[in-house]
Amino acid sequence: MSASDHGPNTDYFLGVEGEQTGPYSEADLISQISKGILSQDTLIWWEGQSDWERIGDIYKFKDLFGAPSKTAPKVTTSTKSPSLEDYTSGGSHPSLDWIATFARTGKEPIPVYDSKEGYFKHEKAIPVKSAVLALAICLVGFGVWAVLKFTGPSERKSTKKQIAPKEQALQKRRQLLAQATSQLLLNPSTSIQQLNELINQNPKDNEGKEAAEALLNYYRQNKQMESAGDLLSKLERYSDAAKAYSSDPRLALKTETALFKAFQGSSGKESADFLLEDIRLLIKPLDRLDLAKDRIALFEKTFPGLTHPYSYYQIPLDQQITNIFTRLSSSLVGMLTKHISDEFPQITLASRPLVEIKRNSAGGLRIIGRYNGDLILRSDRVKGIFFLYWLVENQWLLVDTNLTTDRQRFAAATRKKYEGAVLQPGQMLNFLEGQFKQLYPNQGLHEMILTEPKATKSPSGD
Repeated sequence: MSASDHGPNTDYFLGVEGEQTGPYSEADLISQISKGILSQDTLIWWEGQSDWERIGDIYKFKDLFGAPSKTAPKVTTSTKSPSLEDYTSGGSHPSLDWIATFARTGKEPIPVYDSKEGYFKHEKAIPVKSAVLALAICLVGFGVWAVLKFTGPSERKSTKKQIAPKEQALQKRRQLLAQATSQLLLNPSTSIQQLNELINQNPKDNEGKEAAEALLNYYRQNKQMESAGDLLSKLERYSDAAKAYSSDPRLALKTETALFKAFQGSSGKESADFLLEDIRLLIKPLDRLDLAKDRIALFEKTFPGLTHPYSYYQIPLDQQITNIFTRLSSSLVGMLTKHISDEFPQITLASRPLVEIKRNSAGGLRIIGRYNGDLILRSDRVKGIFFLYWLVENQWLLVDTNLTTDRQRFAAATRKKYEGAVLQPGQMLNFLEGQFKQLYPNQGLHEMILTEPKATKSPSGD
């Protein structure tokens, strides 16, 4: 240790019989050495020193342990009063009873007080300066004794500086982590609470990360995927959270939320994929078409150079009606054919009916079904028969026919009754989309095949 490592303002600590005292200034130590309180074997340490050393080996103090100065007053005491052994390591003291001595310049020390006799032997009074010095030494000794007496055991046993609060907090976190992970399988409720506490305090330090991974592994092993997703969301690992949630179809709403946040926190193609998957969930199974349409518009604005499969939701209303009606027309024809067969069980149609959407002069829309051709009545073939049906509230109603006069009158009455039963374009689209979902529960509207049946017509006038 060089001289520059500790200056006159350095705080020094002494190791006395395995216990730490101090801090002392350089002047304090010089004074105690000169008074014989400290020996060369007394241990010393200051901040920056790697370990304790003998004070007699320190360059600042080793020369002070030479022959005792004849000019320095010295007071020695017996063990009846607080012994110097209480404050020094390896020091020595007179083995006499309680004797006070006084030395003047150039003379050997002579006893001035003997405890056995109880009075001063020297005829002259002790000089004031020596008396003050003796009193000071006693006060210093008493002070050291008081420090050792009333300082807490943990403080006295420490031979180095106290641990900083930050380091103490870190040690506490490490201990809590070790305890929680070791007891996770035996006492999961308490351990999960402790691990969450570590994560909430600081999820980004090593202890917080280890706590999170331990907790995630526990959730995965025990198939608690919602809890795993919740923790990953708290850690803002939204992509991983979406994967955890998606393992359970019942968590579709949480999956969608995580996907949208993953889209917001990423960029490029990865971000686009997150948003497309989010749109898919909104369409099916969440059935939130209005929000899905907003997200589609956001996709087109954010990624203008990319295509997507959801163009159906962005086209004009009439085109949507045409597209979905085209997809449904085959099933509507089948429904009408079955209805005619049930209504007229004695006849068989020679061909398939036609289904279309008609628009009246007020803009209302109606689904109609037509049949015009031959039919088999029992064993006879009858030519030139026609039927006209309206689809009202998902039920086919006969409104015109030339089969018989009675059927024609009945159909005319039905037509008059339901003349106003039309749907506005928005209502028609909702009806058709509902029919599509019933027929194709596992498909989205954007997955419709637009090139299927041709036996249909787009909305037209009467």
